[in-house]
Amino acid sequence: MSTMTYLKSTLSLEEYLELRTKQDKGTGRFTKGAVSNAKLFCQDQYQKEFITVLSDMRDHVLETHQLDVCLLFLQKLVYWMAEPHLNLRMTPSVICKQGVPCVAKDVTSIKGYIAQIRLVMKKVGGIPISSEDVKDYRLSYPPESDKEEPEPMTLEEFRLICDNQRIPRRQMLYRCKKDFEARIGAMVQLRKRHFDTTGYYESRGEIPITVTFPKAIMKKKNGIAYTNKKYVIKEDEKGILKLLVKLDDDDLVFGTTENVELAVNNEEKTWSKLVQRLGFTARYKHNNHLKKNIHSIKSLTFTAARKAVDADYANAYGDHAEYCKTYLRLSDEEKIDYFRRLEPFITMYVKVEKIHDSEELYQENKDLKKRLSDNDAKLEKISEEIKQKTAQIPDGKMQEMFDKYMKEKFSP
Repeated sequence: MSTMTYLKSTLSLEEYLELRTKQDKGTGRFTKGAVSNAKLFCQDQYQKEFITVLSDMRDHVLETHQLDVCLLFLQKLVYWMAEPHLNLRMTPSVICKQGVPCVAKDVTSIKGYIAQIRLVMKKVGGIPISSEDVKDYRLSYPPESDKEEPEPMTLEEFRLICDNQRIPRRQMLYRCKKDFEARIGAMVQLRKRHFDTTGYYESRGEIPITVTFPKAIMKKKNGIAYTNKKYVIKEDEKGILKLLVKLDDDDLVFGTTENVELAVNNEEKTWSKLVQRLGFTARYKHNNHLKKNIHSIKSLTFTAARKAVDADYANAYGDHAEYCKTYLRLSDEEKIDYFRRLEPFITMYVKVEKIHDSEELYQENKDLKKRLSDNDAKLEKISEEIKQKTAQIPDGKMQEMFDKYMKEKFSP
């Protein structure tokens, strides 16, 4: 009999969900969404609990050494999630205590949920299903639905929305979200200590107010996130300073609660009510989301950053992980220079002259600086090589005479 019976090879479902949430809150929420769908599927199709179905599948695998039942389970779950089940409600949450109706999911969401359920089957059910198993089984997905092109938000539309938000904190949330090209989830977690106004005061406005977004509050891509620096445009400086002066270092600047999910939901609902009252009621057919939603602010700045600098900068400033590494190697001066180029494109109330009217001229200047930097490095290397070659190394006799002189001169 094994002496290790006190050790478990699997986790309970509750333990696994807690573990995923500790790894990353966003991942935890997504995993809970996948599990909630799997639970409803099992109740709807088999009238059994999800955990019971996992146990039955594991028994089958141990008995037959075949994964066919498990793969068929995943295939049925795929097509079930692609259909609406409005008579069923998702697991209740702090956002909706009754649970929202179970709507149809798009293919991207379904693929993400299936990946999470495969992990649950392994970690909780003890049923490892590899990517090769899925590929061999040829797990299929419904065709991509036709999606409407995202409708951009103009700076004029955004200004109208800001002007009609009467709560100063919320107005600055919107305006700074634009300045930062940030996600709402990160914005509601910013604290006063993340804002650095030292350089701003010392330089009398030449250095913008700098905001550090720690990687702990950033959305992860394949488990990776980066700490990033953002800046406040000049016309928003007075508003944010007025907001900060009333706060202690650890106080939330924009968030309404420490519960991130609830804070995000509060802001999304408030924004939704405001824009609809202003007449922005159009919705996308494929997901019923408002076309002028709170996430459109980030897209507005992305488009502006791409126009002001280039797509790489727009992606990096917007925290897209694959672009961040290069951007984070830049000096603070270089980051601020890029931001000053972006600033005129996202300024709403005062006219700011564009630093570089000609993209070709800017790129030419950038290339020239790089060539000069490369040449300096080459010249330094050549200089060092010449110095080493021309250095006078004393022969043995000269060294012997020198040692004798030093000994006579300085010996006691």
